[in-house]
Amino acid sequence: MLSAFLRPGTAALRQALQKGRFQSKTPVMRALNEDLIKAVDLALAGDWDAAHQLVQQHENLATAAWIHAVLHKIEGDAANSRYWYQHADRMDHVADEPRAELAAVRTELLSRRTA
Repeated sequence: MLSAFLRPGTAALRQALQKGRFQSKTPVMRALNEDLIKAVDLALAGDWDAAHQLVQQHENLATAAWIHAVLHKIEGDAANSRYWYQHADRMDHVADEPRAELAAVRTELLSRRTA
């Protein structure tokens, strides 16, 4: 996990990574962002398993947890979906339509490319 490689003096960066609210300024952060975009694209293309495998690699990031929540909503596993919404601090999206929600996540991730 990326946070294991962070020095003790990087609490602000660790917190930003855990909340998923980071800007894509470093190669590692850009790669994480691209992985999450790929997961959304896979989900929108109907490849649930590949999207799920990808977000599980980054499940300590809030945005990955949010995508994870949507994937379980698509799967029909409401309890697991709610767990991931809580983990992502995105309970306000529980009732959202999955494709529209994934599009919103994708838009947020794309905005980080230029941030």
